This record gives sequence, structure tokens and C-alpha cells, in this order.
Amino acid sequence: MTKKTFYFQRLHSRLDQVGGKNELLTVKDAGHDGPMFETPEIQKKVISFLRESARGGK
Repeated sequence: MTKKTFYFQRLHSRLDQVGGKNELLTVKDAGHDGPMFETPEIQKKVISFLRESARGGK
């Protein structure tokens, strides 16, 4: 686990503890952006999360 991954997982855990809407997606060998995030699978997950969040889903 990298230091960055540790902090992402820690934030995810804290948000879960306080009931914050979140989902942690890890993409192997990816930084914060790049073509790895443009796959249909990742885009579908992100769009679904945003739509559900906009509707107030938890």
C-alpha cells in the first residue's frame, strides 16, 4: 500500500463513520487522473454515484 492509498482509505473510512456518502474506487497504476479513468466501467460507476448523490441517496 502506498502512502497516498493509505490516506485515501483513511478518508473513506472516516466518511463511512460519519455517514458521509462516498465510494472508494482504486485503479491500478493510476494517479489522480488519466486515461485509466475513461473506461466505460469507471465512467458508469462515477456517473451512477453522482446521480444517486444528486437525488439524495445514501
